[in-house]
Formats: sequence, C-alpha cells, structure tokens
Amino acid sequence: MPRTVLAHRLEDAARGALADVVGALAAPRRTVEKTAGAFGRAVAAARAEERGVVRADLDALAPGLRAALAELPAGVDGIGVVTQPGLVAGEGPWLEWWRRAAGGAVERLEVTFDPDHPADFDYPEAEWFHVPRDRGIPWIAGPFVDRGGTNRHLCTLSVPVRDGAGAFLGIAGADLRVGYLERLARRALPAWEGHCALVVTREARVLAADDPRWAAGTLLEDETAALLRDGSEPGDELRRRGGAVTWEEELPWGVAIVPRDLLSAPAR
Repeated sequence: MPRTVLAHRLEDAARGALADVVGALAAPRRTVEKTAGAFGRAVAAARAEERGVVRADLDALAPGLRAALAELPAGVDGIGVVTQPGLVAGEGPWLEWWRRAAGGAVERLEVTFDPDHPADFDYPEAEWFHVPRDRGIPWIAGPFVDRGGTNRHLCTLSVPVRDGAGAFLGIAGADLRVGYLERLARRALPAWEGHCALVVTREARVLAADDPRWAAGTLLEDETAALLRDGSEPGDELRRRGGAVTWEEELPWGVAIVPRDLLSAPAR
C-alpha cells in the first residue's frame, strides 16, 4: 500500500476510534452537566434569599445524585459536586458526593478535611479541580488512585461551575472506574498489522491498548511520548515514521497508532 494511502487510513482509523471512545462517555457527561446546573441553581437560590450557602443547600442535591448514579453504567463509580473552599458557610473545603459501595448500593462519600491527618482530602490542587477552575474547561484527570477519597483506580470527569458574575463555585464531576474505561476504549481501537493502537493522555499515560503489555496507567517511554507531541502539529514526527495520532479538542485524550518497532516493552 502506498505510504500516503496508509497514512490517510491510519489517521481515519485513529479519528474514528477517538470518536467512539468519547461517544461512550455521553451519558456520564450529560449527567455531570445536569449536576452542574443543579449546583449553580442551589447557590443562586441561597443568594436570592440574601444568605450564604449552607450544608443543607448541598444536601438537597442528594436525591438527584443518588437517582442519577443508579441509572448510569456500573463503571461510573460516583458523582457529585466539590466546592471552592469557603463557599459553604462555616466550612472550608466541602463536597456532596455519592458513590457505589460494595454490592452496588449507593452511599455518601465520607472524607477527612484535616491537614494533620494522613488521609486528608486536600483537593484544591488536584488536577480534576484546578484545571476546570484555572482554565474554565471540562477535564478528565487520571488514571490515578484516589487516595484520601475512594481509594480506587479512577479517571475523574469534571466541569467548572460559575455564578452569573463568573465567580468560580466549584466543580461537578463523575468518577469513572479505569477498568470500565479500558474495556470501552479497547473495543473501539482498530487492529493494524505491525502497529499498536493506544488511547493515551496528553502526558503519554496509557488508558487502553490493543496489546495487554500496555496496561492502563502505563507511562510511555520519553522517546515514544515525544513522537506523539513533536512537530508543527502534535504527532507530525509519528506520522512521518509511519504512525498516526489524533487528539480530542476538549478533553486530554488521544488515540495513537504506533509502529511496533517504535515501542519499547514497558518495564516490569
């Protein structure tokens, strides 16, 4: 097959796979957007009564969160809102978050807000919080182990929530189990002889691959990571060397189809 024809087919395959992966997140993304709207309305209602936001205002979101989580696929581990510290009167950091417990029941996530405690849930500089806060965009952080929170292997989808004047209120989000995402993504990946197809983050961390040696969370070696980013357009160097990569415009994920001779087996 001529090189230019192969290049176009690889690019088309990568774009199609990425569209399928992002499309599989449509239901949790809709739920997160609805949750963001409910959070914003709760804050606006409190202010309309000329009072500060109190814990009861967030407690009122609980029935909707529980019902929404019960309707989502089991791979959606939890949903809720996390506030800008100080938003809730009498509190510093605060959240209203519901998750799946063992056996499938839905329960409130209980965390510790104590800087002297080893399990302190210190979230303001967590990627899933600070990127939406600082850049004003939706984001998916991970894969990571949610230490101090659920202690599970997750990716977190989050969107910023702002008031009518543009002040940041916090985020609405959903925790997605990495195993669930890996299965979804793997089904979308194309098979190309002599190539490995991967879903990767902007930091070149693998979310899924068509080769089990690259498990979710594996960080690609620096040389391979550079191929995904280098060039006047990110990935030009990979394309020049017989591969393809395409990036999602809004979220920090991409699909790469990499010649196997450009990949080193991950360290054990």
